[in-house]
Amino acid sequence: DTFFSPGLLRAIMSENAYDDYNRCSEECECPICGCTLPITAQGKMFRYVCEFCRWDSVEVGLMNPDPNDLMRNIRA
Repeated sequence: DTFFSPGLLRAIMSENAYDDYNRCSEECECPICGCTLPITAQGKMFRYVCEFCRWDSVEVGLMNPDPNDLMRNIRA
């Protein structure tokens, strides 16, 4: 079984969804407006940028050359 992630527009495996309380572990919410934050590449660095309110993770020091490490930093 799979679940659909509306924020990432793709399917996620059910065991991953159950482990993450029926949420995709790769999704984050904007701290300002609550919308889903996509990971954006800027050169060789990755960051989060809200498409609605224009909040940028660089403002709080969240940039990383590895998108998986960026996700780990925001979950920590």
